[in-house]
Amino acid sequence: MILNEIEEQRTNLNQLQEKANELNMFNQDEADQLLPEDIIPSAFKSLDNLQEKVLERIEKLQSSIKESQDFYESFNELRNWLEQQENDHQLNKSIHITNDSSNKRNAFKT
Repeated sequence: MILNEIEEQRTNLNQLQEKANELNMFNQDEADQLLPEDIIPSAFKSLDNLQEKVLERIEKLQSSIKESQDFYESFNELRNWLEQQENDHQLNKSIHITNDSSNKRNAFKT
C-alpha cells in the first residue's frame, strides 16, 4: 500500500538526515552545510503532504464504498418488496379468478 511506501521513504529520509548531519560535522564551510538542511526538511514536508492527500483519498474512497453498499442494499430491499407485491398480486388475482369460477358454477346449479 502507498502508506507503507511513504513510511519506507520517511525511513530513508531519516537515514539521509543522519548522513547529512555527519557530513556537516566534517564540513567547515557554512554554504555547503545549508544545502542538506534545506533539502531534507523540504523532502519531509513533501512526504507529509503526500501522506495527507493519500489519507484524504482513502477516506473519500471508503465513504464512496459505504454509499455504494447502502445504495445496493436499499435497491435490493426495494426490488424484493416489488417482487413480493407482484407475487401477492398474482396470488390475489388467482384467488379472485378461482372465486369467480366457483360463483359461476354455483349460479348454474341453482
